[in-house]
Amino acid sequence: MELRGQFHFMDRSTNGKTCNAMRFMLDLATQDEYDLHDVSNVDVLFVLDCCYSFMATREASTTGRIVEIMSATARENPRTVTPPANTFTNKILDEVGRRHRDGHRYIEIANLVERLRVQGTAIISPTHCLKTGAASVCIPLAGLAAVDPTTIPPSLQAVFRVEIVDNMAKVDMERFTDWIRSLPVNVAITLEGIYPTGSMCLILSSAYSVYSKLAGMKGYALITEATGSNLLPQLRTEAPVTSIRKK
Repeated sequence: MELRGQFHFMDRSTNGKTCNAMRFMLDLATQDEYDLHDVSNVDVLFVLDCCYSFMATREASTTGRIVEIMSATARENPRTVTPPANTFTNKILDEVGRRHRDGHRYIEIANLVERLRVQGTAIISPTHCLKTGAASVCIPLAGLAAVDPTTIPPSLQAVFRVEIVDNMAKVDMERFTDWIRSLPVNVAITLEGIYPTGSMCLILSSAYSVYSKLAGMKGYALITEATGSNLLPQLRTEAPVTSIRKK
């Protein structure tokens, strides 16, 4: 729960006793005064079988370290902590076990959450966010390792917008479009539209696992999630042929 602007754990069985999880857990991994710098070569993954939602925006990060959070849901709801909704950890283990049996080389946490979101509900849907870094933790899986995870099609798409303060010149838009098209398949982003809005608004789509690594940064906002692709390119663009009656 959020209490005085900080993330807290609350024990419902002891008259609502709380613990400042932000101070005693998350900040230990993210703040410099705790000596976890890039040279520490330590990535941290928090798995919360409860509600967690990050509202504060963050700057783009170039650090080599990763600190990320995955939780059962972003919505605070009593059903989050009552059976059968308290099986988030078990769902993680089931999906990891399935990919291990299928021979995956590794599992990316952002992609894992993407898959679990497809299996979620309107009330309880897993969430993921980065606190530090620009990538997601990858956990190697022992065994046959025949499947390259980067070749797996996304199970969930995210459509999102990016607000840019300055207007983009035509040459800048062309360079940006070329860069978008050059991205590898596993991190592909599709440019759906560019709109002048006093500044500039980009409409983009990608796998949800790609968007979730950008979520929370200033100017980024989710529009919708979809299990299918954009149908517009499939429509015929030719103008309809109208018959002319002879007089």
